[in-house]
Amino acid sequence: MMIQPTPNIHFHNNNSALFDGVNDNMTMPGLTNDINVNAGSISMWVKQDSTSINNSYYKASVDANNNISITYLNSSQVMRFQYKAGGTAELVDSAFAFEGNNNWYHVVLTYDTTADGGNGEVKGYVNNAQAGSTQAIAGSFSGSISSVIIGKNTLADNSFVAGHVSQVTIWKTALTAAQIAQLYNGGTPGNPLMNSNIANLIGWYGFNEGSGTSVTDLSGTANTGTFVNGTTFNTDTP
Repeated sequence: MMIQPTPNIHFHNNNSALFDGVNDNMTMPGLTNDINVNAGSISMWVKQDSTSINNSYYKASVDANNNISITYLNSSQVMRFQYKAGGTAELVDSAFAFEGNNNWYHVVLTYDTTADGGNGEVKGYVNNAQAGSTQAIAGSFSGSISSVIIGKNTLADNSFVAGHVSQVTIWKTALTAAQIAQLYNGGTPGNPLMNSNIANLIGWYGFNEGSGTSVTDLSGTANTGTFVNGTTFNTDTP
């Protein structure tokens, strides 16, 4: 799969968060009550700076055996999309050798335990192209989500993101290819409020505040995010 960088075109309700790769992160505690562990999607735009460690872009977890994540693996230069249930991890890896190239990329994880006749499906997308193969879901998710974080591992103080994140949206159903295309919008971030899956949007972070530590949830569900350890707002955008 050939992944092309996106042009730097500004979306009217879109800025970004800048993470320093040392200890910056963003918590979203309200999402612990709204995330559907059986079906959902995470969509975001990322610009990866040079790093020497893994970067945890998104993680929602119960514990080490039950979690949902998007992680950049530094040693192998891949973006990993993971749904781990009952200790069994379903993984989709996409080549992502883009450290420090100053381009934005749209990454999406979808999961649905009832898809494909009950076999379940885990999918990853980069710039509107499905990455790797669809993975069936073998395990059963156990417990309730207790932590949702962008920028670091939820289970330890490691895997801090170095780079920018923009247009983060969280959904309680698996987005279809057509709905992902609406968000990608030809390389210009699409407005989530115009997406055909709008009824299932549970978090949208545009990072437009400019200062402070509070990040408004634009989805209307009031799942406010909080910058931790000096994460900053930034005007660099996809």
